[in-house]
Amino acid sequence: MKGSTIFLHITTILGTSHALGIQMPREDMSKAQNDNRYMSTISAGENASHHPGVFEFNPINASEADPRFVIPVSHWGCTRSKLRRDDMKEAIQRMIDWSKGGGRVWGRSIHIELQDRAATFLCNCKDQYVDSAPDSEMWEFYQRLRVHCGEGWSGWMFSKKWNKGFAIDTRNHVANRHPKKLLCPLFCCN
Repeated sequence: MKGSTIFLHITTILGTSHALGIQMPREDMSKAQNDNRYMSTISAGENASHHPGVFEFNPINASEADPRFVIPVSHWGCTRSKLRRDDMKEAIQRMIDWSKGGGRVWGRSIHIELQDRAATFLCNCKDQYVDSAPDSEMWEFYQRLRVHCGEGWSGWMFSKKWNKGFAIDTRNHVANRHPKKLLCPLFCCN
């Protein structure tokens, strides 16, 4: 079989599995994400959007799918950074400790907590109200990340209803991003 014929068959299979909502196992997905042909195939849908490092879509409200979850998530995505579980947990715990100590995120603003290798941040997209990072919300974010992205993979989630976003990524990515407000959705901090 010619190389172009094989590529056509793979593209058809991947396009069909994407349209049917079939997900690849995490090991195959990591290999496929490094292959530009795969990214082109899944980005070809009419609802696809481009966000560097993130495949963005609108899933059903996960709170309805699993009653343990409270946050009404409207958008979420997995990024390509692999982190140690302990680093992720420590970054999240730092955000919780900051909030328990009275820390609040002003409206249309971001708060970042850095750990040695990981960073977590909270985007408050409300116009005037301050927001916090309660431990129940932060640990729910971590659990959802593990379910949707896999153990140790960075990602983010956003609640349109709450006008609030949660994210975790590498320390280098977050620390080197300028201006910091660009870590949040475009409409959030501008």
